Amino acid sequence: MRRLELRPGFVTLCILVCFFFPASLLWPFLLLGTLHELGHLAALSVCAVPVEGVRLGFFGAVIHAGPMSLGQEAFCALAGPAANLFAFWTLRRAWPGAAVASLALGLCNLLPIRPLDGGRALWAFSARLLPLPAAMAISGAAEALTLCALGIGALILSRRFGPLPAALFALLLANLARERIFLLPSGTLADIMKKKKTTQEV
Repeated sequence: MRRLELRPGFVTLCILVCFFFPASLLWPFLLLGTLHELGHLAALSVCAVPVEGVRLGFFGAVIHAGPMSLGQEAFCALAGPAANLFAFWTLRRAWPGAAVASLALGLCNLLPIRPLDGGRALWAFSARLLPLPAAMAISGAAEALTLCALGIGALILSRRFGPLPAALFALLLANLARERIFLLPSGTLADIMKKKKTTQEV
């Protein structure tokens, strides 16, 4: 691993956790987030994919890894939520609060929005099984529908709880725009085609 990059969005995320929940939950939140990333790192190790660095931002940690096939990308993306679901099952009686938090973290990461794990996995599966235009359409449609649903939910909640839900949704959109992942998968078309070719050859 070459470097660890800390972005302002990660500080914002920690502040939001402390704002909505007791400050004592920050450390369990960080612990569960670390477990989530360890799931990704374990999967990358199984696939023999080198890790080049880690960036901590609004969406948690983003691991920069070496080249991998579409199948490997889907497997490694889903390993993080799988670690959270395992923690939920293990802690559900001994530490119910942490178990629920782990479940919530895992389910949130399964939303079909890149760079979240669900968006990465959906794109990888679609690109592996379908022609590239169809995969891009499915990935883009899933992201658009999810964002629309979240936006409508934020507006409904704002009518009852004030402007905070809408502000949080705007913050989400701002960070999505910063990551440059609206509707289209990251990477150039040549990179995507290379991944698809590598997957077909495996």
